[in-house]
Amino acid sequence: MSGRLARTLLGVLLIRRNTPVSVDVLVDALWPGDARTGAARRLQLHVSRLRTLVGDPARLVFEQDAYQLTVRPGELDAQTFEDLLDQATELADTDPVRCAALVREALGLWRGEPYGGLDLLLVADEARRLGERRLAGLGLLYRAEIGAGRHAEVLPELVDLAARHPLDERLHGVLITALHRCGRPADALAAYRTIRRNLVEELGIEPGAELRELEARVLAGEPIAPAGGTPPVQRAEVPAQLPRRVRTFVGRDHELADLDDQQRAGDDTGDDTAPVVVISGTAGVGKTTLALRWAHQVRDRFPDGQLYADLLGYSPRQPASAGDVLAGFLRALGVDGAAIPHRLAERAARFRTLLHGRRMLVVLDNAASTEQVRPLLPGGPPAFVLVTSRDALAGLVAMQDAHRIMLDRLPTAEAETLVRSLLGDRASAEPAATRALIDRCARLPLALRVAAELVRAHPTTSVAGLVAELAQEQGQLDWLSIDGDPSTAVGAVFSWSYKHLSDPAGRLFRRLGLPRGRDLDVHALAALAGTPLARTRRVLDELIRANLVEQTQDGRLRQHDLLRAYAADLAVATDSEADRHAALARLFDHYLRCAARAMDAVAPYAAAVRPTVAGTDLVTPDLSTHDLAVAWLDADRANLLLAVEHAAELRWAEFPASLSGVIGRYLSMGGFHEEALGVHERGRVAARALGDRAAQARALIHQGVASKQLGRAESSLVACQQGLVLANAIGDRALEATALNNIAIALFTAGRLRAAADAVARALALYRELAQTGMLVVPLYNLGVLRWRLGERAEATRLFHEALEVAERAGNLAIQSAALCGCARAHLGRGDPEAAIEAARRSVSLACESDDRGAEVEARYVLAVSYRRLGHPEAAWRQHEQAVAVARAIGDNILLVEALNRFAETQAALGARTGALRLHREAVETATAARYRDELARAHTGLGDVYADLGRAEARTHWELARAIYQELDLPDVAELDAKLTG
Repeated sequence: MSGRLARTLLGVLLIRRNTPVSVDVLVDALWPGDARTGAARRLQLHVSRLRTLVGDPARLVFEQDAYQLTVRPGELDAQTFEDLLDQATELADTDPVRCAALVREALGLWRGEPYGGLDLLLVADEARRLGERRLAGLGLLYRAEIGAGRHAEVLPELVDLAARHPLDERLHGVLITALHRCGRPADALAAYRTIRRNLVEELGIEPGAELRELEARVLAGEPIAPAGGTPPVQRAEVPAQLPRRVRTFVGRDHELADLDDQQRAGDDTGDDTAPVVVISGTAGVGKTTLALRWAHQVRDRFPDGQLYADLLGYSPRQPASAGDVLAGFLRALGVDGAAIPHRLAERAARFRTLLHGRRMLVVLDNAASTEQVRPLLPGGPPAFVLVTSRDALAGLVAMQDAHRIMLDRLPTAEAETLVRSLLGDRASAEPAATRALIDRCARLPLALRVAAELVRAHPTTSVAGLVAELAQEQGQLDWLSIDGDPSTAVGAVFSWSYKHLSDPAGRLFRRLGLPRGRDLDVHALAALAGTPLARTRRVLDELIRANLVEQTQDGRLRQHDLLRAYAADLAVATDSEADRHAALARLFDHYLRCAARAMDAVAPYAAAVRPTVAGTDLVTPDLSTHDLAVAWLDADRANLLLAVEHAAELRWAEFPASLSGVIGRYLSMGGFHEEALGVHERGRVAARALGDRAAQARALIHQGVASKQLGRAESSLVACQQGLVLANAIGDRALEATALNNIAIALFTAGRLRAAADAVARALALYRELAQTGMLVVPLYNLGVLRWRLGERAEATRLFHEALEVAERAGNLAIQSAALCGCARAHLGRGDPEAAIEAARRSVSLACESDDRGAEVEARYVLAVSYRRLGHPEAAWRQHEQAVAVARAIGDNILLVEALNRFAETQAALGARTGALRLHREAVETATAARYRDELARAHTGLGDVYADLGRAEARTHWELARAIYQELDLPDVAELDAKLTG
């Protein structure tokens, strides 16, 4: 409506809706202070115009000198808002999940200030009243969210809200509760002190009894239950990731004081960005040692935890990706692996959200560039970031206001103190030789430590004699010969130390420079060396004692990047190409055999479609159980992927071609779809070069699976069809069946359900013919799903139960999970949600136990629907949330669409229409991009249903879109849509 008078008239009538409003009240509102002559006639004119706009004259009537506007339920946002809040309040003590959903739906109706632009006392009072209800609703919302265990997720919103309402005791009480339940008692007490100070300074009063009780509970370390009495969830562990610091540390007092100053300044300035300090300096100057020394000293200043990552910026191998680092940080902060987002930007946003308001230290060691660091920065204080790098990282200084500490070589006095602490009496006995040693090491801590260890290892040789050897070494060294470059001194020390190794230790040291990867376990090292495990361990001990290799807390082996580079150069200079290639070949063979044994434990039922890996490996770790196998695959996944890349560059085709077929199912089950595409493309190219059509078919089929899971249905279908052609050509019936099963999935996604059913039925027949019992379960389940969608419920139920019988005989957890999920669907179809819940629960449990994250998504949303059908909305909501989170985490857009639609249907059934619309809309976007026709129609159907409940005309449009798709797919849902459209 336009015009002040028209808007004022409507506003007053809406405020007093469904009750008579006298002419005098309306006249005073429209013409305050004006002469009243002719006012009644002017009012009639405006009322007449309003009747025309309303469209139904009976809605605005005149009786007994008063006008009354009739407003029906759902027509006025303000009334709907209050109705939803009333419903939510009733559920606050019993159903926090549903309560929170209703409050969010209510708050979603707000668009600016109520009755904005109307300057009337009556309107101002109503706007103020609605504003107070909104504030009360926010308090109710966050109490409910905490009751549902979502305290970490809503904490940033709470911090912002409490800052905007500094005197609201309810909101600050909820904030204190959330902080305490996140394991942040120091911040909870700080929040209490803030509200107390505000109340005393502004109002001259002390906090009420409820806030004082909260303070007492925090001080006593007692749990706090939110409104509704929901028991507190277990607090996440406070991360403490700092590596062990060196015991012998001298000097750097000025730099330590500078770090202290920067940290305190960040607390005092009240800036809204997290302080960042960069320690820059040459290699071996002690950047990491300084960073860890200070970090350990100030741990108590960061009670919410300390995060650490080695970014491998100057490693001869691939630097750490920001996405992988963020995944590790998110797990340390309590995020379940399945809930970690797939995209880098989403991981970074989640990281910033979790660190918001938390007093945490983040140490980023060995950074290569500003671009590598930027996604890893928290959004604001009180977090503190410490970065080390050989680079000056000018971008961080310029764009993130980072403070740079340029670390120089140790002053002579501090270098002497360090060497005396390492050599003891021998340094005092030969002071001149000790000073010469320091000069030869260019006062670099790394070189000094390695040199001192070598001196200690030769107690019968004088320090002067050893220094003379070092001088001779430096004169001969030409691998780093830049005048005045301190790295030359480091290289000389490395060379000198290396020459004092035994021959086996020297050979092993050179071997460490050959492979790519961040670290190795001792079994891989034994394969690389070509020596038995016991002998490898003995030789390794010599390298560890010489400070040339570091053993991490989990027993894996790593080196300083300078040492890795030196070992790689030394290997090229010393060993023949044949020897180097033989070592790498042994390592790749080891990886292949370990991966094959691991997959035998993870997916024994699929052995027939994996390549046969010949030979035995005497240094293979224990991979006999599912858990041990998955642990090895997870720990060495990055090494396996880098080895495939390395072998491809060397044009060694056998390893990429074989490994692609071996670990394809692991990559798929773990949700590593992007990585899988790279591995299988290299495997396909290698297999083609070898003329190995079976390996090429496997790689194509696995490419198809990864493409399907990324929502690329057409690419998936093409790759699987190409794999089928090759399998047919070589007569490999097992591969042919596997290709057909995956072709069926691609056809199903594209909406060609009958063709999909034919393909999977052919796959099933082939597996039966080959007596591949373990491989029967997945096609049985897939065919059951297809028969169910085509309306053949009895046949589908029979297939689901047969799948379960076969899976239980096979004894494999992953395939049992799929079969149980099918049985749960069947129970739901015949109206037995209790039986469905039992089957779906077991399916979820087995999917989690077998690390099959795709199966987990499906089982969780089936379980959620079962809970909803039985009348357990809170349990349904939680399962839906987890299903969506896992689908997002593994980047499976097909499963994501399915999970989104089911969650939306549950929200709609529970009355949370705003959330249902949002989820269905996302499902439409994702299904359209993935070309998932069946679920696209389902999303449009859901949107139509919600709009119909709201009485909105858009319902028909969405129903018509859904009907057209179902008609095209020849599905029985057409009849249901016809009923909606004609009803």
